[in-house]
Order: sequence, then C-alpha cells, then structure tokens
Amino acid sequence: MSTPLAPFYQLRCGCNQYPWGKQGSDSLAARLCAKTPGWEGDDKKNFTIDENTPYAEMWMARARIFKMSWIGIQRSFLEKKAIVKFGHTKLPYLPKVLSIAKALPLQVHPNKEFSSKKHKEDPDSFTDSNHKPEIALALTEFEAFCVAGGATVADEKLSEEGLRQVVKTILKSSDEDIKKMFEAIRELPDSAFVGPNSAIPQVSKRLESQFPKTDPGLLVGLLCMNYMLLQPGDVIYIPAGGIHAYIAGDIIECMARSDNVLNTGFCPKADRDNVDEFCSVFGLGAHNQDEDGSSARGEFNVLATDLGAREREVLGEGGPSILIATKGGATIKANDDVFELSEGHVYFVAQGVKLDIEAGKQGLLMHTACME
Repeated sequence: MSTPLAPFYQLRCGCNQYPWGKQGSDSLAARLCAKTPGWEGDDKKNFTIDENTPYAEMWMARARIFKMSWIGIQRSFLEKKAIVKFGHTKLPYLPKVLSIAKALPLQVHPNKEFSSKKHKEDPDSFTDSNHKPEIALALTEFEAFCVAGGATVADEKLSEEGLRQVVKTILKSSDEDIKKMFEAIRELPDSAFVGPNSAIPQVSKRLESQFPKTDPGLLVGLLCMNYMLLQPGDVIYIPAGGIHAYIAGDIIECMARSDNVLNTGFCPKADRDNVDEFCSVFGLGAHNQDEDGSSARGEFNVLATDLGAREREVLGEGGPSILIATKGGATIKANDDVFELSEGHVYFVAQGVKLDIEAGKQGLLMHTACME
C-alpha cells in the first residue's frame, strides 16, 4: 500500500549572485533566503550572507540551478493537471525574489513561434520552445522601463511598426552617434522634461553612472519606453514580446517556464543579441496577450495575502502553488495538517488543498505563485 502524499512540502532555496544585485544584507532576496533552510555549495550548508557579495535572485522552483528538496513531488502532484493543460508534468511557472541595484539588460522574451523555430536551429542558445510572459509585483519601490499601453517619441504616439523602426535605428547606430544623442539629452535643463517625462533627468543620471554613454539601452529606455515607478503591491505584466528593463527595487517575479531571452542594451557588446531578431519579436505589449490570444494569467498568477495580527483568511482549493512569507508569519492548516510559516520560508502546496491561515503577532504578507 502506498503512503499518502503530504499536502505541502517546505522547499530549500538558494540565492544567486549577479553584479546587478544588491550588496550583502541590503538585498531582500538574500535576507529572505538566510531565514529559510537553504543550500550553499556542495557541502549543503544553510545560506549565510556575505556583506561583500551582491545577491540578485532567490529562486523558489528551479532544481537545475539550485538543489531544492523536491523529493519527487513535482511529478506526483502535477501529473494529471499539467499533462491535460501543458502536455508535461513540470511546474509551468518559475517564481523568485529579485533585488535590483543596477539596471538589468534591455530585453525581450520571444513568443512560442520564434522560440520553437530557434530551439530547433540553435538548441544551445535557445534551450526550450516555450514563451516567457512574466508578472512583476513590487515589494519595495520599484522602477522599470516598459512599453505597455504604447510608446511616445518626441510627443508622437507610435504604432508598433513605428516603434520597431525607431528602436532598430538606435540599436544599429554607431557608438559615437549614441554618445552624442545621450549627451544632448543630459545637457537639457530639467524644466524641459514635464509630465511623464519629468523623471528622465534623475533616471538618466543614475544610468550614466552604471553604463557607458555608448550603450544603446540608454536611448531606447529614455526615448522609446515608459518609465514606471511602482509602489509596494503594484504589479506589471510583461507579455511574451514585451520589451522591458528593470531598473531598481525588490520584486516577486513569476514567469513561464523558459530560459529564452534576447538582450540588446544595458550590457556589454559581447552579450548583445542580433538586433534584427530582437526587433522582429517585440511589440507594444498593450494587449497582454500572446499570438494565440491567451495571456500568462491563463497559465499562472501571483496572489498577495496581507493580514494584520491574528487575522484569518481561507484560500480555496487551487494550486498547485508555491508560497513565501515575505513579512511576518502565520499558522496554516492545510487540509488536516498544520505548519508554521515564518518569514522567508517557502512551501510547495499541492493541488486541491484548502489553506486556513491565521497570521502571527506581527501580521503576515504572503505571496503565492499558482498554476491556473
């Protein structure tokens, strides 16, 4: 007789180190990771923070990068629902905590059609055939460039093709021309920037300290994209084909299961991808839909649960899901089992499990990535 599977499992997570991450304990990703059992190196020690190291991402569902304690649960819990919907038994979403001190590359995640084609042609560079829409939920003040809702250049609203041509022209410009254009922007008085453009002077000054004046991402971001300043709890959705660059802040990010990305700015020349390919796949992102008419919200979602001291809430039988306490803690009853959720702790919850949550003395802020 087989042993019944538990309705939840605690995950052991790791925190990777990229130069754009926040330093030491300034990194929320690192602070949360240090509070939960985690892996560090081959000796499997619990994660500890080195104050001289930048910490960028705390991954919660990526066994290929970090040795998480899945204990064979993926296939057991996902088989029926995932096969019916996605044709496989892998978790269809990847949640993580990002702590950003320096702008990430100007990038786009291609759609399924492009990814499938490139995966066949170059499987080393395009490791899968999936698209990669993503959700970013702000945990602290969060800055980003994106073009959701359209883009405006020189007070002119651009069509998708118009934006594509302007971006392609910038990306193919010489270093000298890019530098001259950026310096011309920097020489303008702050009073020249009004309304949605009023942040350009301070944003351009910070980006200038991070990248050479010849980086085309400077012009694409400042001239062709919308600068967004999100407050904690605010959310942006980036569809496949949505050009974007995250600038600073701490977020919960959840994306479709894919590694495919094209970068063309805010990175060294050697790391930039083909401009024509980049421009062929990006769009305005105004529809929040993929080519087949379905958005990421038909695959996965991110829910925030914010409770005061000793408040209670019941979450219905959804899932499968991965949850993290980003602040505070709670006692959670999952069907007939109970577990204590502390700040930084991460749990996998099986499909069809009802969660009865009672926040602790400090309240609870919990974020849940779930399959839809």
